[in-house]
Amino acid sequence: MESSDRIQNSTTKGCAVWYFKQVEKWIPYLLGSVQVFVAVGALPAGLMMIWDPTGSSLGLSLEALSNSPFDNYLIPGITLFLVNGIAQLGGAILCFRKHPLYGKLGLLLGILLMGWILMQLYLLGLVSSLQVAFFVIGLLEVRLSLYTYRSQHTGVNQ
Repeated sequence: MESSDRIQNSTTKGCAVWYFKQVEKWIPYLLGSVQVFVAVGALPAGLMMIWDPTGSSLGLSLEALSNSPFDNYLIPGITLFLVNGIAQLGGAILCFRKHPLYGKLGLLLGILLMGWILMQLYLLGLVSSLQVAFFVIGLLEVRLSLYTYRSQHTGVNQ
């Protein structure tokens, strides 16, 4: 390898390292913002399901639950409120504070969000494009969390 090739490779590696260092700074804020977005949707929807288990205030029908183990929206509302609302908000706080556990919690919350959507698809079928959107958001949470985990524990960012 000629010296100019070595300089080029060295410069390229230096730029890549600089780029990943810059990206690392923004990951907790990006992940936290995604979690706030999920929580902002889940908290009021969960509360509405708890206050009105018939779902009529949200435009939902009890007939949609005919293939599910639920008679009304109370249990799904509590789950939505706690898991995709409160827990996501807690995850966002950890992200914004750069708590050492924010990556692990983000991974768990992303998996739970995707599980929530998969359960909806299994029980209710595809009833809204929001199901697809929130599944993708769950994937984004998982990806950002894995990036964080790798950078914290191995120094490898991919």
